[in-house]
Amino acid sequence: MIEMKYGIPQGFKERVLAVLTDSSTQLKNKLSVLGFNWNPMGNFWARGGEFQPHVIKVLESFGIQPSKAVLDEYNSKTAFRPTRIFEDNFRHEMLLDYQKEALDFCKKSGSGVVALDIGLGRRS
Repeated sequence: MIEMKYGIPQGFKERVLAVLTDSSTQLKNKLSVLGFNWNPMGNFWARGGEFQPHVIKVLESFGIQPSKAVLDEYNSKTAFRPTRIFEDNFRHEMLLDYQKEALDFCKKSGSGVVALDIGLGRRS
């Protein structure tokens, strides 16, 4: 079984995403394209730099199983963190009809960016 790990292997200064397999793997070209380099000392493919969640999904599509550390890092990078947008004294009745409609759309879709002001997006 081929497995993904995330941590600091011996001889490395930073955490890396590692794929435990051999150098003759059929995934060699795919791993190279994703930015992995073969480490002959440890017999694994390593990818340093910023942890990018989309790489995990691609590796899973290749049939590579993530370890608990990889899943924890993935979940921390992809977790939704809501932010407060409006001031405490904001009142919904202060909005114009088209602004209310835009906010309702964002609520229904789960997220969105509202950049509405009178005259925005209209041609004169």
